[in-house]
Amino acid sequence: MFHALRHSLRRKKLAKQDRRARRKHAHRIETLEKRMPLVASLQAMLATEHVDLNLANDGVQLSRNSSTAC
Repeated sequence: MFHALRHSLRRKKLAKQDRRARRKHAHRIETLEKRMPLVASLQAMLATEHVDLNLANDGVQLSRNSSTAC
């Protein structure tokens, strides 16, 4: 009797875990039509937006490089 009860509870637990896993990964399945506007807007943003890069040069390194080049 207890074996059957334990077996059915284990089966229910595994089924619940499977449902959770399917729900968790369900958002990963997308159609190509849903992704295309995102790709197009990303390409447009990369082509048109200005990005400032802060390289943090202190000037000493630049003067050392320019003096050895002469």
